[in-house]
Amino acid sequence: MENLLRGQRLSEREIEYKLNRLYELNKKDNESKHEFKKRFFLEGNELDFLLLMYKPICRDCAERNQHLIVEEINFNEPNPDEDIIEPNFRHWSDLICEYCKKKNAYGLVFHVLEMRTYSKF
Repeated sequence: MENLLRGQRLSEREIEYKLNRLYELNKKDNESKHEFKKRFFLEGNELDFLLLMYKPICRDCAERNQHLIVEEINFNEPNPDEDIIEPNFRHWSDLICEYCKKKNAYGLVFHVLEMRTYSKF
């Protein structure tokens, strides 16, 4: 588990990059980046926040980085009896691998936020 947390962390820079991409996909007329970020964190639902933590990955990058845990993307018709949560924001215009930035993604890799803890001891 410790290796997973080390290998699958999102830095502040990566979160900023992802929020900027979300801004480009979802901005309203004359909405600043700051206003959008405020709106995202006020109006986003649990799926929006979960998707913020995922990175699309292609099959080749997944094979090269076998330590990553990859959830394959499957587009299935939802069961009509299930409660389906739809994101409030559009997260991707296309699913391009965030590792090589070249190929179509076949899976998603969940990342945790980078955390800094300080101790007085």
